[in-house]
Amino acid sequence: MAAQADVNQLKQDLTRRMDGAMETLKREFNGLRTGRAHPGLLEPVKVHAYGVMAQWVLERYPFYSADSSNAIMGAGMGRVNRFVAGQLKSEGWQDDVRRTLDGVVADGIGRTGAKSQSAHAGRRRRNVEAQLALERYVTDLWSAKGVTWTT
Repeated sequence: MAAQADVNQLKQDLTRRMDGAMETLKREFNGLRTGRAHPGLLEPVKVHAYGVMAQWVLERYPFYSADSSNAIMGAGMGRVNRFVAGQLKSEGWQDDVRRTLDGVVADGIGRTGAKSQSAHAGRRRRNVEAQLALERYVTDLWSAKGVTWTT
């Protein structure tokens, strides 16, 4: 009984701390400034999300840009990303091939073995395509809310 109470207390504490961190993040995003007074002070600051590809984060905060090694690293670990119906989904390459019969993901494995230097090429390609689809989706989402970026 005491262990359950400790778990509940820990959960409440973690929830409180996470809520506080999210409020701080929101406040910081709303108050970003360059630090010097100049006419451009009224222009928004462009924020880059280094290493962030979590869809919920990209939908919640209007980052100017984001990048991640997810497409490359995930392919090397056998993951295939697909952007389907507004959601970025990931699964193992064998499950993906069974479901989609996608020869690009299979890279010829099973018939003659992997082609030289290409064991992950098809998975990398599909993962990059999924990230680009996510980028278009998030950009359209923010544009619909009136947030646009100019270079």
